[in-house]
Amino acid sequence: MVGATANFGTVTTTGLVNFSGGAINVTTGDTLTLNGGMNWTGGVNINGPGTISLPSGQTLAMSGAASRGFINTTFNNAGTTTSNIGGSQLVLNNSAIFNNSGTFRFLNNGDNISVSVGTGTFNNTGTLEVSGAITNAVNNVAFTNTGGTLASGTGTLNLNSDGSHSGAISLTGTAVNFAAGTHNVTGTLTAAPGSAFNVTGATVNLGDGSALALADNLNFASGAINLTGFAAGTTINAGSTLTLSGQNFGSTGKLTNQGTFNAASTTLGGSLVNEGTFNVTTGNVTVSGGVSSLSGAITVAPGRTLDVAGTGLDWQGGTLAGTGTYNLTGGLSISGSGARVLNGPTFTINNLSLPGGSLDVQAGTLNLTGAASTSAGSTLLVSGGSFTSTGTLANAGTFSKSSAGTTTIAAAFSNAGTVNANAGVLDFTGGYVQSAGQVMLGGGALAGNLTLNGGTLGGAGTLTGNLVNTSGIVAPGNSPGLLTVAGDYTQGAGGQLNIELGGTVAGTGYDRLAVTGTATLDGALNVSYIGPYVASPGDIFDVATYATRIGDFATRALPDIATTADAGATNYRLTRNATLVAAIATAATPLALKVAAVDMFDSLDKVSPTFTPEPATADESDKENDDGGILVCR
Repeated sequence: MVGATANFGTVTTTGLVNFSGGAINVTTGDTLTLNGGMNWTGGVNINGPGTISLPSGQTLAMSGAASRGFINTTFNNAGTTTSNIGGSQLVLNNSAIFNNSGTFRFLNNGDNISVSVGTGTFNNTGTLEVSGAITNAVNNVAFTNTGGTLASGTGTLNLNSDGSHSGAISLTGTAVNFAAGTHNVTGTLTAAPGSAFNVTGATVNLGDGSALALADNLNFASGAINLTGFAAGTTINAGSTLTLSGQNFGSTGKLTNQGTFNAASTTLGGSLVNEGTFNVTTGNVTVSGGVSSLSGAITVAPGRTLDVAGTGLDWQGGTLAGTGTYNLTGGLSISGSGARVLNGPTFTINNLSLPGGSLDVQAGTLNLTGAASTSAGSTLLVSGGSFTSTGTLANAGTFSKSSAGTTTIAAAFSNAGTVNANAGVLDFTGGYVQSAGQVMLGGGALAGNLTLNGGTLGGAGTLTGNLVNTSGIVAPGNSPGLLTVAGDYTQGAGGQLNIELGGTVAGTGYDRLAVTGTATLDGALNVSYIGPYVASPGDIFDVATYATRIGDFATRALPDIATTADAGATNYRLTRNATLVAAIATAATPLALKVAAVDMFDSLDKVSPTFTPEPATADESDKENDDGGILVCR
């Protein structure tokens, strides 16, 4: 076609169409299908308002140094359209629409897609690419990119128009530039290693559902990046890296980091939800809308500052690390049930409430003031660093120390959960009162004055201080072991001392409570064997030692009838006795049996089970010619 005007209804061409002059008009409601492709070599137009379609596998090749255009028509490109027009324009005028589901390829430097009259739209679901070391542009058309690919190759592709980007969007090459206009992103921008996402003058609005899948290849030179999504917000995908140095994210939307976010001298206008790695590397970094730490790690380098305003830092999980400064002008809150680790910073928390999960002080300092508490199911662990409490601390969960050195709890400490002293010293200078639960010595030591109104004190080790057991259980050893009270021990009427016997060596064979001061005794002594062990005749067990003793146990439950107990001046001794059995076995007559048994019980103190005399029957009296009684075991 040369110099003529061709009018088409609904037509399908089967061979190559050469279009070098004149015009092509497609009438309303009709479609011209280029089933053999087209060579478009002249500076002429294709007019609508009908539709032109290029099927998959076909090519529309534009050549010749002249502008040309689609005017008030829709062009559906499922094949390949190439632009080699000498730096000229392909115009989309008067509401023209270019639907690219195939490939649009720039072949000549300076070629561009523009609008000169009215409006035009370029919809990309396929590939828009630059071939060669050239620069091309999409200028003032309405640009819609839905799951398409933008490829700069070894050249440069400048997006100078307003645009919307949704779906899975792939950026390939190092120079796909969001250079001008406003671009609204609700899809995932992916730039693999060797490619880049460049903002060089445009305004990019990252809306709800948007995501960045980058390999540390965001180049933010000028323009603006705004967080405009408040529900789902914008996500830095796992495995991705985003680095901002001196640039700011504007607006007040939400950014969720699941990858790596490196920030230097940066302001984030919205909020940050961290599930990955967030590093403050240089200068001051400000998050205006607050930070939620769910998992991952936040690290502030030495000499750097993280300013968190807005709703402050909500610590639900993850690691807070680094020796830099956390300036929490919006406050610090603890919520959720995640695993939290403090590994470097210094925090002072007023009225800490640990609702669930764990908080592990590994390095740095945690100072608790006010009324602190841990809930059932939560764990507060001191495995390193420094931990102090100057208010009250009520533990209903688990409080454990596994680090060397002394951790001082200057405030009043109340326990209804579990306290583990696994290393170092837990020093309760403000006092310790237990209503339920347990405190266990598992390799560490305790200090301070402890009161057991319930629950158990167990394990092996030393308590430096006084122990008052009003209604609790003291159970030395880890089956068995030695529990030392470097102070006084007082056991009330409701208290119990539980001892296990498994051998004849204190601490390794049987339990012992060693009190360096005064032992004031009442309540119960409960003694049992460990597993199949049974003491041999003549075995002795000093189950408690003390400097002085006041009182005695009100009840004693001993492991068998042959074990006797002696409340000595400095030790409490159990003896496995064999004389009772021998005397009874050799008694010649029933009367002698009674006398031998009674003589033996005269030498015993208190023993369990209890023996009482019972009158003999008439037959037994006649046989013995004696009006006495016989001894019956109850």
